[in-house]
This record gives sequence, structure tokens and C-alpha cells, in this order.
Amino acid sequence: MKILVFVCLAISFLASSALYQSDDRKLLTSVSSSKIQGLGKRVALLTFSNDAQTQAHGFGRFYSFLGKSFLTGQNLKKTIAQSMGAPACPEIKFGNAFRAGNCSAFLLDQQTVITAGHCLSQFVASRLNLPKKFRIKSSLKSDAYPFLKDIKLVFNHKGKQGSLLGYYKIDNNSVYSVKEITKLTDGIYKDDYAVLKLDRSFHEMVPPIRVKKNSMKIKSFELATIGHPLGLPLIFTDNGYLRDQYIYQFTSTLDTFEGSSGSAVFDKRSGEILGLVSIGTGPSFEKRKSENCVDYKSYGQVSQYSSSMVYAHRLFSEAKAEEIFMQVLSNGNIKGDVRDLTFSAQDFSRQLSYLKSREVSYFYEAILAYINFSTTASIDYLLEEGFVVDQTACSKAYELSHRSSYFKNFIKLNCGTFF
Repeated sequence: MKILVFVCLAISFLASSALYQSDDRKLLTSVSSSKIQGLGKRVALLTFSNDAQTQAHGFGRFYSFLGKSFLTGQNLKKTIAQSMGAPACPEIKFGNAFRAGNCSAFLLDQQTVITAGHCLSQFVASRLNLPKKFRIKSSLKSDAYPFLKDIKLVFNHKGKQGSLLGYYKIDNNSVYSVKEITKLTDGIYKDDYAVLKLDRSFHEMVPPIRVKKNSMKIKSFELATIGHPLGLPLIFTDNGYLRDQYIYQFTSTLDTFEGSSGSAVFDKRSGEILGLVSIGTGPSFEKRKSENCVDYKSYGQVSQYSSSMVYAHRLFSEAKAEEIFMQVLSNGNIKGDVRDLTFSAQDFSRQLSYLKSREVSYFYEAILAYINFSTTASIDYLLEEGFVVDQTACSKAYELSHRSSYFKNFIKLNCGTFF
């Protein structure tokens, strides 16, 4: 395994890292747990369009031809031979797997993704003539900044052994572009994360995520992560444990590599999200002098590692207030037991003015919660707090008015201007 560091969705590693003691990585396709597979659906390979002029680190690009989508790249053995000046050892793990991306990312809700900030900072800075260390305080939208569309997120990339002429065909529906960057910092401010809006809603419904409210209490947890280390297909890594904890970060013994950055780190037992893989130090590979071949660098003891991490509840409260609110709404129990959620209704009562200013159809989300959970608690809460009922919500309420007198009354009291 290797040493990890975590950001408030905690941290692990960025650029280079290696194995710590045993190698605990395995292809996600070999994992039988439905819980792990469910989390794997939310993980994306972050790469760039083949047309993007960028020096961002990575192993491949996205390419579109005649309406078909492809990833370009090469297998692990070939890239090792090119970069290390010696062939990969014949038995090297994942040696024939296809490398095709820069980083990993994690789906928070139907249209919001989080990744490590350094995965995008160089690309964005070069386009906007920004200094190397910066923080975006207001959102960037693709309408004003078309280069954002060159950022590609490929979900469910399970890959295969080898590829034809360096091209690997992927499902068009699994590829998303970036519509908006709402937050981005590269770590100089103790954080290393970026929050992105996809160009469309995710192709299937995903349940609300569970974020550990107090990431300080993780000493006994077995840590795990799913991502694209070295740009490989989806890899599941477990058997990680806490090493050190600090105010903004913690380190662990998870095996991570360049490309793992942006992966969510979670409690293997409960599936609660604890952190976000960020930056680490240490070489990924080493030469076996006796055999003149290259293998993964392995450490039998804890070595010197460093990285930045912010605790999950802090990151989410800063970056995703309205999305977290929707998580509460989608559970349809905003006034009930919210111990398993990131924030309670009381937490949101302290920032109602901010929530009301956002261009979000909260009532529509609350009505969807009614469909899933058969409760009007979320709708009642919004009414009590004076949120605006928009036409989208009224149209959805109209669809349900034949099923419930509640929605007939809702329309009568709140939708007169739309019908």
C-alpha cells in the first residue's frame, strides 16, 4: 500500500506515489460488492479533448470521429519503457491495461462533479493568463469560456487489455463536457479541489451521497478508494488505514498513483465519503537492477510523504451549499433524523438568504423527493421559509394533482400566475 493524504473530502496523492507493503489494487470489474460497484458508477476519468492545446500531465486524450467517441493512449508497459529507459518487468500488474487519462473525478449529484484542483489549474491558468497559484472566486461558464468544453469526463471506463492502434472506443453516453467551473483552487489555500457542472444530467439516477460529518474520527476505519491511477481503467483499492491527522489533512496507507488525484476516499464498511485524493510525493516506479526491468516502487515502511487535504464537511459547506440542501430534500425528511446527512435543516437556516438567491428549482427537487419517499415534509419546509415557487415546480405539481389533493391545493395557492 502507499501513503495517502486527504482533503476535506480528505486527501491522498497527486503526482507520484507507490505501494506501501502489499499491493491492494484490483480492477473494479473483479469486485462483487454492490455497494462498491454503486460508488464506482460515480467515478470518472478526467481527460481533455484531442483538440485542446494543453501541457497538462496525462496519458491520453478524448477524440471524436464520425459521431463516435474514443480515448487515445497506450498500455502501461509501453509508457514505462519510454519514460524509464528500460522495459517493464514481464509480470508487472496491469501491464497491458490501457492508459488514457489525467486524473479522476467523483459525481456528487446528477450534474455536479468534484476533482482535485491541480488537475485543472494549469489548463485554466494558461487560458486565462493567471499566475501559477490562484483561486477562482466566481464561476466560469462555457458560454463565456468555450475552452471549458475541452475538459472531458468519462464515466464507467473499465477499459480492456490493449487497444487497436492506440484508440479505445467508448460509449457516447458515458462522455460529458464541463458546462461550468463553480470552484477551483490548486492547494495554495490549504485546499486542492474543483467543483464542476456537467453539460447535462447524469444518464442514470444516483442516490444522495453520504459524507462523514466528522472526518476526525477515522482511526478505526478501513479506507478505500476508486479511481484511475496512472490513467488506467477503474481500480478499487482498500486495506488503507490512517497514518497521521492534521488540521486540514490526514495521510493514510492506501496505494495511490498519479491519476488517482480527484478520487473520493471512503469508509469501506459504511460507504461514507471521507476525503479527496490530492497530492503526494515519491516515485511510482523503480528499476530492478538485477533484472534490468522496471516495477512499481514498494515501501516496506512508512516513508516521507506530503499532501494537502481539507475535511469533507468543510469542503462541501463552502463549495456546494445548494447541492447539499438538495441531498436533504431528496431524502424527504428534512425535519427528521438527519444524522447520516452532511447538514441538518438547522445548518441551512443559517444561510437561507444565500440559498434563495441561487437559480435552483428547490420545489421541483422537493416534489421529486415526494415521488421517491411519499412525504411532503420538504415541500412544507420550503413554503414555511418563503422559497419562490417557479413554473417548473408548478408543472410537476400539476402532473401529480390527480393523485393527491395536496398538490391541487399547492397549485391553487402558489401557481396562479402560471395557469
